[in-house]
Amino acid sequence: MVKNSTNVVARFVGKVQSLYRNDRAIWLITALGVVAYTYLSLIRHWQFASNGYDLGIFDQALWKYSQFLSPEITVHGKHILGEHFHPILILFAPLYWLIPRAEVLLVIQAVALSVAAFPIYFFAKSRLGKLPATLLSLTYLSYWGIQITNSYDFHEVSLAVPFIAWALYAIDTKRWTQYYVAAFFLLLCKENMSVLLIGMGLYLALIQQWRHAVVSIVAGVVWFGVVIGVVIPHFAGESYEFWKYSKLGSGPGEALMTLVTKPLYTLGVLVDAVPKRETLALLGLPFFFLFAASPLAVVGVPLILERFLSDTENLWVANYHYNATIAPVLAIAAADGISRLSRYISGTRAREYAILAVTAGFVLTSIFVTISEESPLLAYARAKKLQLFTIRERDTIGRQAISLIPREASVSAQDPIVPHLSARKEVYGLKLSLQTDYYIRGGGLNTWPLPGEDEINAIFAEREAEGYERIFDQAGWVILKKPTK
Repeated sequence: MVKNSTNVVARFVGKVQSLYRNDRAIWLITALGVVAYTYLSLIRHWQFASNGYDLGIFDQALWKYSQFLSPEITVHGKHILGEHFHPILILFAPLYWLIPRAEVLLVIQAVALSVAAFPIYFFAKSRLGKLPATLLSLTYLSYWGIQITNSYDFHEVSLAVPFIAWALYAIDTKRWTQYYVAAFFLLLCKENMSVLLIGMGLYLALIQQWRHAVVSIVAGVVWFGVVIGVVIPHFAGESYEFWKYSKLGSGPGEALMTLVTKPLYTLGVLVDAVPKRETLALLGLPFFFLFAASPLAVVGVPLILERFLSDTENLWVANYHYNATIAPVLAIAAADGISRLSRYISGTRAREYAILAVTAGFVLTSIFVTISEESPLLAYARAKKLQLFTIRERDTIGRQAISLIPREASVSAQDPIVPHLSARKEVYGLKLSLQTDYYIRGGGLNTWPLPGEDEINAIFAEREAEGYERIFDQAGWVILKKPTK
């Protein structure tokens, strides 16, 4: 009996070892990450828990790119590049020639978030060994900030995540062509990624890669200035609207002066609200804050400053997509931090066991944070009333209703329905002041940005009084069609 049990354990250990031998394990867990994140985002979308803000906005933008139309977004009434600068989306437009649906964006996001595990793994492997590197990558893939990002529709910052990890790995291996390619694509993801490039420049200066440091910092500063000072205002018709740092000064110059001359004041602003302190703690907890032992931590400093010095409270809290870009930085810096600290442990075997114990602790802590009652992910799932393994009758009826609206028609829709109809020229939220070819609402769906069902009822009653015909009415789903003249 004992011998048989020993043989079973030995076979199990052998199988585990074979998984991470020749880097098979990273391929497996990354593939699982892609599958899991794809499924979770799709089932959420199919249950009408996604939103016009922001999935419908990006879906309409990509569809218009694919049709060679100016990406004027009717959902919010702005040019897509007049709010944020993310021309990388244009590269994905050909996919809409084949499948013009919001699901394409959700799959792209799941893949982008997951494949960042590869450079994280290879960075960690050179310092910690294969199994600890695998555990660190698993920590990243299960990291609450990545899960939250995947759960909040689609956002362009998710596309930046693999380029961040790739750039840091390229620096580590001194593959400078790869570094600059990754940095170039990083800048195309969003205007504030130039701030992250400045952080990489600071790290390059710390490791005395002076030429690359200067190029990175100058490129980041110039890109940021041109994009927010010229490009975005050109498309928006007004100045950049997201510079909100009143505690630091009236503009970038004053803010920089405050950072340099008043470091203690700046530190106080970083932690002067409970949501800031809670989110900062959550960011570091799964990695035991060991990234602080690495000079690589400086790469994440501009991201932290950008978020927690801002007047915008949404940037402080945990339950949005703003945590995605810091995740690969923390994972890679944690790997380096563990490596540096392990040098103080005498004995090769003791060092290996300590590294394995710490990285295993990372995984367990990451999972605990995710399943804790205080988890922002669980709070979100409860708020949306998601049923992850059920196709509900209400949702099936909703898809039947949506199929009745022609693609060439203009439509006003309740916000969770918008991303199912946004691959068209004109789609809007529900407004009393706007008349479109069709109006559609769904039973039991989120009423935001309207206060509640009463306001939706008033809009539909007004349209029917104007002669709109009710062509569908089932399980709370109602479609009104504009009368033909």
